[in-house]
Amino acid sequence: MIPAVRIDKHCTGDKRKARQLEWQEARLCLVYEQGCTEKSHAVTLGDANAAGERWPECAIRQGLNRQSKIHCVSAGAP
Repeated sequence: MIPAVRIDKHCTGDKRKARQLEWQEARLCLVYEQGCTEKSHAVTLGDANAAGERWPECAIRQGLNRQSKIHCVSAGAP
């Protein structure tokens, strides 16, 4: 969870009172080859599907191909 500040654009007067703190869930994709220190990552504030769409980009940057063996760890989201 990351903090995000939302500002009411229609507020008149003291602009400090127009700020409201809300929390947003960031989803991280991390890919690396076993034994390698170079990692590829992506993040989205979208839903789990958006994170799933970003994952292949990371994997391809790390050299994913048809012969690759993949070990995946996730939080169990659908």
